[in-house]
Amino acid sequence: MFQFFLYFVNNKINVLKLQRLPIFYMSNDYYFVTHN
Repeated sequence: MFQFFLYFVNNKINVLKLQRLPIFYMSNDYYFVTHN
C-alpha cells in the first residue's frame, strides 16, 4: 500500500509539472488518500 501511495504521489507531482497547477491540489489529494 505504501508503494502504491508513493507511486500515486509521484504521478501527482508529474501531473502538476505538466499542468502547472497550484501545489494545494496535491495536498488535497494527499489528504483524501490518507484519510479515506
